[in-house]
Amino acid sequence: MTNTMRATRDTVVLKMKTGEYALVETACLCGEKKYILLANKDRYDIPIQTVLCHACGLVRSNPYYTDKTLADFYSKEYRLLYNGTQEATSEFFFEQRAFGRHIMTFLSEKVFGGEIKGKKIFEIGCGAGGILEAFRENGNDVFGCDYGEAYIAFGKNKGLHLVAGGASTLRQFGTADIVILNHVLEHIPRPAEELTQIKELLSPTGTLYIALPGIYYIHDTYRGNLTEYIQNAHAWYFTLKTLNSTLAVSGFQLVVGNEIIMAAFRKSDTPILPEKENWKNVLRYLKKTKRLRWYYGLKKFSPRHTAFETLRRIGPLYGVIRKLYRAYFTNNPKHEK
Repeated sequence: MTNTMRATRDTVVLKMKTGEYALVETACLCGEKKYILLANKDRYDIPIQTVLCHACGLVRSNPYYTDKTLADFYSKEYRLLYNGTQEATSEFFFEQRAFGRHIMTFLSEKVFGGEIKGKKIFEIGCGAGGILEAFRENGNDVFGCDYGEAYIAFGKNKGLHLVAGGASTLRQFGTADIVILNHVLEHIPRPAEELTQIKELLSPTGTLYIALPGIYYIHDTYRGNLTEYIQNAHAWYFTLKTLNSTLAVSGFQLVVGNEIIMAAFRKSDTPILPEKENWKNVLRYLKKTKRLRWYYGLKKFSPRHTAFETLRRIGPLYGVIRKLYRAYFTNNPKHEK
């Protein structure tokens, strides 16, 4: 963590201790209140409980922040804690663009049979709009929204059609062929309300793309470390099955998806009842990854990553080196994976 991130973490923890940031008990999306405790802190050592529903297998933060707390946290500390700055940067924008190219490839190959050009794209929670920039370069009409006004301003200066606010602000642009929720749904306390709005934004044959950190990839993406996976900003943690169940209740049908998670859905008046997640399987997987963390760490060992992590822990030099490194790779497309 940088000094800025560490100081921001301390501010959040203090606000939680004094009650300025309040938490309330939450029920699972299936209605069940009973749970199994998995962890009592997140990756930044912020005290927040993560629990597993033994009725449907969905993992959630409980208790979780009130609406007022979330509004304050996202406006004051979120970007500082997770990015180290409140401002959008060219580095961040180009990282988004690179990810947008991966999304475009996924949708083109898995959903649209290789043809995605000409489709209208909406993105909710678009940040600076880098993902949309990848689609715009492909010839798509793109529109996005985000609550971060500084990030919206950055994207607008790039010529993108972005507006400040939530999903409802995109209605002025009609309906979309594709709506993107890239690492957004897990932040939303009441996903059913958001999905209802999204249905209105999609054309009758439109596709909803959702990406978020899947539980069953903790062994790969997070080297088996559950604590590194947990974030105080996340209300929910999904497997593909729990995500599919959540979307089915809101009238969506899974088209294609994986456990990373990258998934595409379409509206359906009579969605097929999806297979339910078994909470025992989730718990068994988490216990296994904890037991084999040493193995996953060795398997994913990278001298380059280790060097960067060491620099990240010891001070501000990390920020300079990371910026130069990212600038090199974003400006040299042949190096992109």
